[in-house]
Amino acid sequence: CNTGNLLLHLRAAYPEMQLSGVDISDDMIELCKSSEALGGMDFEVLNIIKSKPKNMFDCVVLNAVIFSWDSSDLSEALENIYLSLKDGGWLVIFDLFTRQAQPDRDGAI
Repeated sequence: CNTGNLLLHLRAAYPEMQLSGVDISDDMIELCKSSEALGGMDFEVLNIIKSKPKNMFDCVVLNAVIFSWDSSDLSEALENIYLSLKDGGWLVIFDLFTRQAQPDRDGAI
């Protein structure tokens, strides 16, 4: 969930949807809980690599997190996410980050 930015966009597009945010960081969850713009949403500290929530969600969105996991963590996380989905649930992944060097504004790496 990080700062909750994606949740704000989802709420604007789907105002009737019940939204929840999870993050491994206590600080990010506290930031989201204190935001008036994110009012009415539930937030929870959760390490999806270690936690095994069961049958909780219709849809799970991973946003800019997979790039930070090694193959073992990725395998654990995907298994736990699968367990967290209700029957017929969806997993949506947005992960555009890369560990490769990125050019600076002048095009130099």
